[in-house]
Amino acid sequence: FYFSGVLVHKPTSPDIVSAKPHSHDYIEYIALYGTNPEDPFDLGGEVEFWIDDEKPVITNTCVITIPPGLSHCPFYFKRVDRPILFCSCSPAPVLYEHTNHDPKWSHLKDPPKIPEVLD
Repeated sequence: FYFSGVLVHKPTSPDIVSAKPHSHDYIEYIALYGTNPEDPFDLGGEVEFWIDDEKPVITNTCVITIPPGLSHCPFYFKRVDRPILFCSCSPAPVLYEHTNHDPKWSHLKDPPKIPEVLD
């Protein structure tokens, strides 16, 4: 099982992305939580998150289920009005991904190789 999280305070540039499109052999959960105590469903910004060839814009607190084999990323924090909590987790024992090498993503860096077993 792995879990990672970060509190995002400012928008990201299209030149600085979280990850090149990739898929996993396991399910992954990606959560975006707003920090408005008066309205917890208000994300407090806009996040563009690629899923296959679609890029929905997310403006509400949500949890996204990424099934095994589904290409996802990059994502951009387009607008951040207040901090956004970003989390990702999976029950997988090995942190591994299949990077998408489609030429349309060639301007993005490959992810680092992480040979860790998380058990």
